[in-house]
Amino acid sequence: MDRTAIAANDPAPTTMALVPPAEPVPFVPWPAWPPALAAVVHVTRSKFHAFAGNLAYMRLVNSDVTTPTPPGVVITPTAVPRRADVLLEDMTPADAVGSIPAEWVDFRSVPSTAADMATPESKRCGRGVVLFIHGGGFVSMSARMYRTMTWRLSKYAGTKVLAIDYRLAPENVFPLPLHDVISAYLYLTAPAGTGGAGYKPSEVFVVGDSAGGGMVFSLLLWLRDNAARAFGLPAGACTMSPWLDLTQSMPSTRVNGPHDIVPFKMIDTTHETPRRSHYYVADNAQLAHPLVSPLFAREGQGGLLPPLLVQAGDCERFRDEILLVVRDRFPASPIHLELYEGMVHDFQLFAPALAIGEAALRRVGKFARACLDPVAADQSTFKRHMTFVELASSGRTERVLTNEDVDEILQKSREKLIAISKPSEKALRSRI
Repeated sequence: MDRTAIAANDPAPTTMALVPPAEPVPFVPWPAWPPALAAVVHVTRSKFHAFAGNLAYMRLVNSDVTTPTPPGVVITPTAVPRRADVLLEDMTPADAVGSIPAEWVDFRSVPSTAADMATPESKRCGRGVVLFIHGGGFVSMSARMYRTMTWRLSKYAGTKVLAIDYRLAPENVFPLPLHDVISAYLYLTAPAGTGGAGYKPSEVFVVGDSAGGGMVFSLLLWLRDNAARAFGLPAGACTMSPWLDLTQSMPSTRVNGPHDIVPFKMIDTTHETPRRSHYYVADNAQLAHPLVSPLFAREGQGGLLPPLLVQAGDCERFRDEILLVVRDRFPASPIHLELYEGMVHDFQLFAPALAIGEAALRRVGKFARACLDPVAADQSTFKRHMTFVELASSGRTERVLTNEDVDEILQKSREKLIAISKPSEKALRSRI
């Protein structure tokens, strides 16, 4: 891949000339939020919006932070070799040299009471393994920052977790981060005698959130479309708040802005050009690439995906694209969609302070266990369905989310976008 032109305009992150978004959106708490949750969301949102003008600071606070783990969690640093025999489009052999920093996360706490022994989390899940792909907008975060999530996934899934530090943008653009994700999966499924971890594809469950969730989708698509190479699809996967549309074309990217924790985008006057409006790509023509934005992928072009759990918040910016991908782009694949009322982007990261975040991670673990042991699992796990999780004051309830419900959500989102666009258009005309 020729990156000469990109590198010429990409100084080190510490010298980036970044400015905040031109039109910051005031924070508006979701009406049903209790005061404590509104405060947590507000603080988190304020932090992320402050980062929108300083990538170096974002990395200092996020990527370089190690979150604590409880006693009994074993962290083992490792390195995963890049696959030189698997070159994605525009890659050169030099792009596949070296290894990917990673760590094994293993929850080994011994249950101390009979009640603990009776919990599903106390039982290991055979030879299964979880591959974890962290979020961070493709530009930040790290495996060690995500330990608060990965040790819980190890606990609830009953397996070890391999969390990788894929190459970050803007220094490394598509397809290099995705190549690292593919290399990690192929490392897990390669025979031990050839330098791999020796797992079968049916023993691997893949999890990712946000940008990492988008790359989990991309991994599944790439494996599906390269079936002739017999790499095999994983037993299943989970994506939490996946970023599936880097063109940011869906209404919820705007209308949910007042509630969500993430800014609309990071505007970088050094990197942004008429041809490049996103860190992850070298050219805007790539934004609609199916492996960059799975919103533009199709089920009929290559077949079904493996069992997939998709969790999303009802007031996050990515809600509409997630609904559209699950319902319309992959209508026959065994996808479980869970839409959580009043939840923001990546709300699972608020566990354990947010009970619903902890509950969502437990459900990820339960789904992983079912996929890794399908014979013993409830077979309804492998049937397609969509669920709306309501957060009533009396407790959590669930109802089926129908196609008509999705239509209504998307229609209301379009109407809100039109409503908030009119004042902006009026103000613009007054300045002309």
